[in-house]
Amino acid sequence: MKHLPLALLTLALPAQNPAPPTSSDDAVARVRDGGWLCAPKWRRGDDGMLQVWLLGEDAERDDAFVPLLGEHLEAGVSSAGAIGWLALWCQGSGDLIGMTDVEFHLAALGIGTEDAALRQHLLQQSEPAAEARRRAEVFDRMLILDELRRRRCRAAVAEIEVLLRRTDLPPELRQRAETTLADLRGEPSKQARRRLDADKLLLPEQLDLCIVVDHARLPDMSGLTAFGRRVSALATASILAARGLQSPSSCSMAQRSCDIVAELPFGMALRYGNYRLDHSCVAVGLTPDADAPFRVWYQAAGSFDPETWAAASAPAGVAPDVPFWTGPVTMTEDLVTGTTARVPAVARPDLASGLLADSGAAVRVVVPEHSALLARLTSLGFPDLRAAELRASIASAVAHLTLTLDAGSDADAAAWSERGKSFLRQGKAWLASTDGQQTIAYPDLVAACQALLRVEISTNGQQVTAELAVPLPSRAAFEALFLGLERRRRPR
Repeated sequence: MKHLPLALLTLALPAQNPAPPTSSDDAVARVRDGGWLCAPKWRRGDDGMLQVWLLGEDAERDDAFVPLLGEHLEAGVSSAGAIGWLALWCQGSGDLIGMTDVEFHLAALGIGTEDAALRQHLLQQSEPAAEARRRAEVFDRMLILDELRRRRCRAAVAEIEVLLRRTDLPPELRQRAETTLADLRGEPSKQARRRLDADKLLLPEQLDLCIVVDHARLPDMSGLTAFGRRVSALATASILAARGLQSPSSCSMAQRSCDIVAELPFGMALRYGNYRLDHSCVAVGLTPDADAPFRVWYQAAGSFDPETWAAASAPAGVAPDVPFWTGPVTMTEDLVTGTTARVPAVARPDLASGLLADSGAAVRVVVPEHSALLARLTSLGFPDLRAAELRASIASAVAHLTLTLDAGSDADAAAWSERGKSFLRQGKAWLASTDGQQTIAYPDLVAACQALLRVEISTNGQQVTAELAVPLPSRAAFEALFLGLERRRRPR
């Protein structure tokens, strides 16, 4: 098998837009028709990071490339937006590297995204390169395996079998290949998922809220960054439209800001180590301090890279007192803990065993007895409540939500039930009114609100249960919704 020519690594993305737009109207039309502001030129640096050639950076030089995420990830930190940061913590059933926008990433490297091209690249021999670049190429192949698995490309079984016969395969790539091969063959996954130990889980003395996530039961969220890139492009196009005629340099810079969210997980994994969350617990304690109204203790079991994390510094632009970057954080290969508090947490096995019990839910949100949240609800005039729990499970693209309230008495339970039903009646009436329709102003959003109001509420003694099943919209539906809202806000 021949080596991949280095020249391919500096090719531009496939030219949906062969040149920068000549006007803001052209830019908006391109993006709303599914394209992009422009098609930059790309290359990979020796550190494994993507570099982009910016128009106007040095118009006389073809090698005026800058790191997409910044020399020290400062552009990634400042421009990733809410979706970019969400992708760093909410990987669903996958891992950090898997949150990369794979089609964008591979196309920027000149790697074809058709099935045949992906299968061929799996077996390409890498040329000698710096350690960071070799590691980036391992991540490339992990992304290719993920994409082949998502496409159910069973024809790739032959290439994966050949790949697994190599004796020099890095452990993380071997594990990814074995997991993908088992999935394509319809065999049980060979990937072991870890769980937190109730005897070792650290909890604060005063626990007011607890969130427990079984990440293997979450859906595939790998499309989040691709969605974020599209949303960023739509929003950016609207801004350009308001400003009028734009220069090629402005469009180039604007396109870079859109692309950052797509590549941020890859850059973070390369700099700080790839990680996979399997079972996590977020404990929250309220405080009377208005400047810091709550403290957080975080613990997660999974797969981590403590050596890479320890060797790297916080991204440029991150304040030294930002929690979870400067500590206290401890990390081993299978466990990470962190806190925003100086108050130590301790092992509380009796409480932890109930919180970590396998309920079948992907997410559990628990308000335990004696929580300060319950006292605050009572002070606001709500009926007495001893505890509450929300469970969310996901199956066949449907989210099933169950809220359980443990009231102080049968009368309190009846009062909670009536309040909930009254709220639903008011919500349905408002949604059906002219005022409600005009406020929401988008049919698909009205339908989504109607689905959320189809809650079934029942009581059993002191317990109140509210149940709801919500179909999860596709990424295309979210994009269509966002595009519709943008068009209403700024007509073409």
